[in-house]
Amino acid sequence: MTWLDATRYAETLAVAGGGWRLPTRSELRDIYDDAYEGHADPLFLIDRNWVWTSEVSGTEDAWFFNFENKYEGTHPREWLLTRGRVVAVRPAR
Repeated sequence: MTWLDATRYAETLAVAGGGWRLPTRSELRDIYDDAYEGHADPLFLIDRNWVWTSEVSGTEDAWFFNFENKYEGTHPREWLLTRGRVVAVRPAR
């Protein structure tokens, strides 16, 4: 998915009443746990993949977090994150 596709997907999730969004880099750092084989609780289905964040950089790029090696970087928002996952978060209710 592109960053825009991932953003739309998270924002239109209707599960449990909606209110979902892409996570920040800080939130993904908190999910990262090298005690697990995929570097995150298997509940997240991340399995060492890349995840778009909600954070943008400039007018064309967005941040991602790589669960393979805990690397953070930017790519153009229209870049297809082919080895990636979309993680959606929302405030606790």
